[in-house]
Amino acid sequence: MTESDQDFHIPHRRDEALLPLEGAKELADRLTEYMTQIELADIPAVLEQILDDFLMQCDGIPEELDDPDAFDRIVNLQLATTLAFQLGRLSGRAPQLVERFVQEAFKKWGVLHLDKDTEITVEDFNQLAEKVLPKLRRWRYYLDRE
Repeated sequence: MTESDQDFHIPHRRDEALLPLEGAKELADRLTEYMTQIELADIPAVLEQILDDFLMQCDGIPEELDDPDAFDRIVNLQLATTLAFQLGRLSGRAPQLVERFVQEAFKKWGVLHLDKDTEITVEDFNQLAEKVLPKLRRWRYYLDRE
């Protein structure tokens, strides 16, 4: 790591810093690749059951289980919750590694500032990952605190 790498800091508040879509995908791939080295299958069955309960509580299980796509949707959502769980574990076990990967991604891709505007426009849907999804998450979990 060079001296200039060490001096790089996210210029916005941490909870408002976003990556462009390609940067987020690359960071997700990098973290996922690293997570596969820590054995994805070592989650106790009862914790997997809790992850599945989260899916059910969030209406992540299709109502029509005989729908041809139902099985694939369930498996994909299970994978998403498992990866989120593993990311939390990785962040707890090696926070410096996760932070380094995040900093490197911001340095490479730049920082987008979370738009605090509460409106979503039709044009925003062209940048779903940068403009719509962060707002929806923020509305659901953070606006009550402000």
